[in-house]
Parts: sequence; C-alpha cells; structure tokens
Amino acid sequence: MPTFSREELIVAARRLGPDAVNPAALAAELGVARTSIYWHVRDRGDIGELVLGAIIDEGESARWSPQPDGSWNAVMESYARATRAGLMAAGGWIRFATPRLVLGRVQLRAMDGLVGRLRACGFSIDDATRAYAFLFQVVLASIGSGDAPVTGMHRALMTELEAVEVDDLMTLREVVAAAAKTSPDAQFEYDLDCALRGIADRSGVRLGALPTG
Repeated sequence: MPTFSREELIVAARRLGPDAVNPAALAAELGVARTSIYWHVRDRGDIGELVLGAIIDEGESARWSPQPDGSWNAVMESYARATRAGLMAAGGWIRFATPRLVLGRVQLRAMDGLVGRLRACGFSIDDATRAYAFLFQVVLASIGSGDAPVTGMHRALMTELEAVEVDDLMTLREVVAAAAKTSPDAQFEYDLDCALRGIADRSGVRLGALPTG
C-alpha cells in the first residue's frame, strides 16, 4: 500500500505541471519510491487524466444541470458549452483529454441528466445515447491539444500553399483567408449548431421539443 492518497498524487502532479509530470518526477515530488506511483496510475497519461478530471470536477461543468423547462437542444447546448469551458480552464492539461472523461463522477451525473432529458423529449434510449456520445466528441474535437482544429487546418494549408505557384489553388487560398478570420469559439458554435441539427434529423425529434408528460 502506498503512503500517499490519490488526492495527494493529484496535488503533487499539479505542482509539477503538464510539461514536467511523469512517474519518476512525481515520485521525487512526493518523496516516495517510483514503484509506489503505479499503485494509482500506469503512466504519464493516467496522471494527466487524473489531474484533468480533478480540474473538471472543480469547474463550471461540475455545477451543470439540465434547465428545468428547457428544450432538448437548449439543454444539449448548455451542457456542451459548460463542458468545453471546464476543459478550456484546464490549460496545458487538456492534452490528456480522452473519451474516458465521461466516466468521471461529474460527467456521469451530467450524462444521466442529459440523457434523461432527451428521453423525456421523445428520444429512444438508443438515439439519446448516441446523441450524447456524439455531442461529447464534438466538444473534445473543439479542444484538440489546446489548439482549435480550424487553426491547425489554417496553418497546414498555409504551409502547403507556400510551396505552389501564387496563382494556383485559388479556392484553397480563399479557404485560408476565411479560416484566418474564424475564431475557435465561432468554429465551435458552428460545429454545435450542425451537430444539433443532425441529431434532430436522425432522431426525428424537432428542435425546440419540450419534455412530454
């Protein structure tokens, strides 16, 4: 049995920061044998996930609950924004985000409330489950490794276009110009709107539908 708790491990990892944390550094920070670290975690990724989960539990998403009388899409919007805000607040720890975050206590409560609202608004259990999973992936995709996907696309296109003739690939040059004006927040709102419209289309439950019964 280790002489330190999981909570103490998380506190020590946060002191080290996302760039420096690893089992060896964490053992030194705690003043324990490196082998004792593996009682709680397997590797650096596990450490990062623990810290990220703790940060999320402290943040905006920890206080989220479905609006009492909100439509299913309004509830999904508020959940997505709260979850994204919690992840963004994690700073460099966001690189450790994985779909396993849905297994944390806060996210399990949120999932229960969100899926329950979808069911109350007419979703089948299968569609409600898929809708939740899809929305969570949209949120994760908007975070990436701390840089919005649209920004990464912009940089990659700029690099490639520099290698071709200036009057070639004119449509892609317009794409680069448009991407340069698109903020990560604006891209997320676009993605969220597309996601909700797609969920409505696939489920057959109209946007704005309220709980029944």
